[in-house]
Amino acid sequence: MKKDIIVAPLRGLTGKEFRAALSHHYSGITACMLPFFSVTESSLPDFKRFSHNFTEEELHFSAPYLTIPQLLGNNPAALAKIAAMLVNNGYDYVNLNLGCPMPQITKKMRGSGLLPYPDKIAAVLDAMMSVPNLKLSVKLRLGLTSCNDIFQLTDVLNIYPLYEVIVHPRLASEKYSGVVNLDVMKTVLPLLKTRVVYNGDITDLGSFFEKAEMFPSIEGYMLGRGIIANPALAEEINNGVTVDYDLWYRRFVEFYSELIDLLEARKADTTSRLKAYWRYFQRNVKDGKEVYSQMVRKKDIEDMRLHI
Repeated sequence: MKKDIIVAPLRGLTGKEFRAALSHHYSGITACMLPFFSVTESSLPDFKRFSHNFTEEELHFSAPYLTIPQLLGNNPAALAKIAAMLVNNGYDYVNLNLGCPMPQITKKMRGSGLLPYPDKIAAVLDAMMSVPNLKLSVKLRLGLTSCNDIFQLTDVLNIYPLYEVIVHPRLASEKYSGVVNLDVMKTVLPLLKTRVVYNGDITDLGSFFEKAEMFPSIEGYMLGRGIIANPALAEEINNGVTVDYDLWYRRFVEFYSELIDLLEARKADTTSRLKAYWRYFQRNVKDGKEVYSQMVRKKDIEDMRLHI
């Protein structure tokens, strides 16, 4: 079942080291969206200030997937300025973040904090869509604290020739708790004139098939926590079968080894970063809870490596 698969922009998790290791060991990924660039009125259109967020392959346009920078902000002129900078540097597909649910973001009327204000979103879209050759998408939730937000916003979104709309059917106030609201998603889908990408709670083939059966018109899916837990998930979706565990584990160890090497090369806080990943890895590794319990107690990076 061939579908467009986009890797979600999860800050601290789907950074450039993860994207590089993922693409070197697994296939089936159509695009990777970069964790957001925060844009304010004072942001300078200097690509070098942003380039460290890209892998070397993404900078040289040799990655086996489309690279999608994501912008977060609420200043129309500033967002348009940075979008133009990205287009001028070869990244003509840009995403506007209207989905971040973190309170430190939403209270500043950024991310999902903009959803109750369709007029402000319209002003942002007016400015950004004036950038020549820009393919703009938006990533959003159903609302900040009410699903009324999305129903007020559909008419605004339909005014613009957006490339696609990526919908995570939760409220920002829910963060990642509870279950996605598929009933509201079913109501919203026919109201949007542009292509819709589904995002949220696809963790395995079963959860994918549930959404694919419910929304047969959707051809694009964004994977976040699910593809961190199982880096082979995009392949499994496209092939329609799960991978034999022994083969899955051998490939996972190779992927994990490269992820460690890339994090170490960056001189990042590798042990802390890996412990964050293991919150998700434990879901698919045999005896995962026990392995996770061991990993979070490790202090040396070499002790966190796996062996076949």
